[in-house]
Amino acid sequence: MVRRSALIIVVLAVLTIVGLVRFWPDNSTKEDTASSTAKGASQQQAASRPTTESQSAALQTPVGSGTTLAETRSSPQRAPVQINVQAPATVRSGESFQASVDVEANDGIRQLAFSVSYNKHVLQLLESSEGAFVKRGGVPAQFGAQEPSDGNILVNLDVNNGASIAGSGSVAILQFQTLKAGTSPLTVDGVTLVERDGPGTSTTISVHQGSVIVD
Repeated sequence: MVRRSALIIVVLAVLTIVGLVRFWPDNSTKEDTASSTAKGASQQQAASRPTTESQSAALQTPVGSGTTLAETRSSPQRAPVQINVQAPATVRSGESFQASVDVEANDGIRQLAFSVSYNKHVLQLLESSEGAFVKRGGVPAQFGAQEPSDGNILVNLDVNNGASIAGSGSVAILQFQTLKAGTSPLTVDGVTLVERDGPGTSTTISVHQGSVIVD
């Protein structure tokens, strides 16, 4: 009887131990899960850091408003075409004098047209002729100067065969007769230009006007 009781006690003890082991909370699993979670969060932060730093660097880079890659490339600068009216400052009434329209075009031009206006009450146009620039380099060119109305001269230069003329010199020579005392401007307007490279190119045109005082 005593042995049977002892056996029962042993069995109960074993069952108790098994139950405790079975239902005892596994802290190691929780620790592993927590460790994995922390590791994943750290990796996400590390992955997102370069993007944040890149964005910060981009914000710190000074970029002008509307700036594009094409705008930052430097484009070659063309020398401006200069047109100058050369005339004596003072002329006596009743005398004749000569004025010229000079051009400086270092890059070469194929066509040039403009008008010259003057005071028809003070001056009278006697004649017009081509200047040295038109004949420069022996390049064939067509020159024309006409006065559709008193006080307004139209000048046109057209180089033949798609050639061009470069350099400086007079385009038009204008011979005037003074009519009475007064002041007459010699003004170049309506300049149109075709450069050596053809239509579509763009060059600054600088015009220096002239004036004559008749006394």
